[in-house]
Amino acid sequence: YYFIETFVSILLLPSMYNPNRIQKPSIERLSQINKDEKLNIPEDELVEYKAICDGLLESINIINQMDEPKVLLPKKYPRLPGSRPLNEENEFNAWYWKCNVVGNSEGRLLGKKIGIKDNINLAGVPLMNGSSGFEGHVPIEDATIVTRMLDEGAIIIGKTACEDLCFSGSSYTSKYGPILNPHAKDRIAGGSSGGSGVVVASGEADMAIGGDQGGSIRIPACFCGVVGFKATRGLVPYTGIIPIEVTIDNVGPITSTVRDTALLLECIAGNDYLDDRQRGIPEEKVNYTEACDYTLDANSLKGLKIGILKEGFEWENSEKCVDENVRAFALKLADYGAIVEDVSNPLHIHGTDIWNLVGIEGAYNCLYKNGAQANNRLGYYDTHLHRNFSNTFDNNKSNLSKPNKVGIIVGNYISEEFKGYYYSKGQNMVLILTQSYNKILMDYDVMIMPTLPYVATKIPQQDVSLGNFIGDCFGMIKNTCPFNLTGHPALTVPIGKFVNGEGSEDQVPPPALPVGMQIVGKHFDEKTILKIGEAVFQIANIGNNNNNNNN
Repeated sequence: YYFIETFVSILLLPSMYNPNRIQKPSIERLSQINKDEKLNIPEDELVEYKAICDGLLESINIINQMDEPKVLLPKKYPRLPGSRPLNEENEFNAWYWKCNVVGNSEGRLLGKKIGIKDNINLAGVPLMNGSSGFEGHVPIEDATIVTRMLDEGAIIIGKTACEDLCFSGSSYTSKYGPILNPHAKDRIAGGSSGGSGVVVASGEADMAIGGDQGGSIRIPACFCGVVGFKATRGLVPYTGIIPIEVTIDNVGPITSTVRDTALLLECIAGNDYLDDRQRGIPEEKVNYTEACDYTLDANSLKGLKIGILKEGFEWENSEKCVDENVRAFALKLADYGAIVEDVSNPLHIHGTDIWNLVGIEGAYNCLYKNGAQANNRLGYYDTHLHRNFSNTFDNNKSNLSKPNKVGIIVGNYISEEFKGYYYSKGQNMVLILTQSYNKILMDYDVMIMPTLPYVATKIPQQDVSLGNFIGDCFGMIKNTCPFNLTGHPALTVPIGKFVNGEGSEDQVPPPALPVGMQIVGKHFDEKTILKIGEAVFQIANIGNNNNNNNN
């Protein structure tokens, strides 16, 4: 394994890369590996080791003569590359790139204008993943979900801005500057799919696609007052999308209504047989929109049991306007036939700790160390991305955002010092965490809690301390990241705009900002979640409940 890794890295160095033959290691290079790995091979035996290595590495030269299966991810619809938007075309800095890729002349998404997060392959259109580390990269294939949307008649109108390498829940680490919240431009839009949340909330796109490793669909959807859905892990194929850590990678819809979320999910869900994250997903197609096709009445939720998760409230950074309004709103569901009760899962409060073990070391080995490709998995690998990213990443590390630098430092230390032990222990704890939620979901159809503990915060000043900067990047993920670990489907639905606090010393009243309710259900039971989410959405719009309310 080490030799293959070593020589793949040699293969990818611009000065040494040859598409047909690789450079074999010198005796001096093997001597250095011998020292680095503490193998204690006598120096006079290295010539024999070199002969064995040269023979094994000839396999790379043989494989280099073979063509990869490029047809697996076809580019079916013509397009021009598009361009960076002008400032006047990008009020909230939510677009990285604008384009106009027109899909099929018929389909369920006919004419829908969709923005896709800029970590998703759109052939011929530049991709930066929010980072200088991807400068100059242009994908040559479409991601599976891109083809599926275009097949259904969608129009891809651009790549939405995201955080640097998608490693932040804020919206101020992207290479091209902060993404602004359309409800208050001095506030964060949330991340890492901030642009996707903004273009839907501002009406610049009908729908959008976000990615979610710790909450990055639900966070911007919540802060921007729209709907976002992280479906069951693997239900939507991740093929052709830049990963962070294979066991927590998700991609899904951000829309203005629950029904549109169900419609977009319907069009992108299902096995593509190229992504082993999709193990165990149902083969049959599901009509998700029918879960939303009803008019709310006193019996709409009859027979459904809803648990209000105690531990999802009253975090040390929770705001009163969030906790009280989400709880009150959850209790209203009883008026429409549901049984609503409190439930408890003490392990929920440690979900972030478990995520830190899995997410940070996993990201270090997948994203930072391995050219944005996850090893040890079956399926399709984007070697075009791997080569381009590996060629530029090391030279751009100094330009990475502070969250990424923290991730590299901590990930390197954990990985090198403990050799994967704590990643392994973290994954074992995921099994227990999953069981703890499943135990509740044996008796209840869904769990409800605030999506985020507070409303959108102000974009920090440049001189803010590192602790506050990082805290603002990840302080909101307490209720979102556990379900990336366990794979449970989780939907955020806006319940209204509320004011936090009484105003500042200069008597400037704080703005009313969106609050979201998170609905979490059983694996592959998206229809029940969407049904309850549609009820929440309809209730939130009864009596103009989206008007500003002072709590």
